[in-house]
Amino acid sequence: MLDLLVSLEDTWWRLFAGGGIIVFSNKEEDHKHSAGTDSRHGVDLARLQVGLDYRVSRELSVAPYLGASATMFFTEQLGHETTFSNIGSPNVNFFFLGGVMGRFDVFPSKPSEIQVANN
Repeated sequence: MLDLLVSLEDTWWRLFAGGGIIVFSNKEEDHKHSAGTDSRHGVDLARLQVGLDYRVSRELSVAPYLGASATMFFTEQLGHETTFSNIGSPNVNFFFLGGVMGRFDVFPSKPSEIQVANN
């Protein structure tokens, strides 16, 4: 797993690669799929996010962000099935994301104080 976060001032970039589970919910039955929950296991080959922090206080910021990821799924369990099965020829899937996240500092650093010497 790779998770790299680079921050300059209040702008940040994040590069991530690793595994996970994606769950899709199908509420209605159609001619191809039955109602239920589809689950897929896969790997984020790469995910890149860019955001900008707006400080609400010294410890809390609100950050709008944009991102994209390339994901490959290897196993799946469809809503009508009881076990996972391998995906025959997995493809790379691209997801584009954006939103607003709240970020907070657990151990915020104190601002440096400048002291002027008196003569």
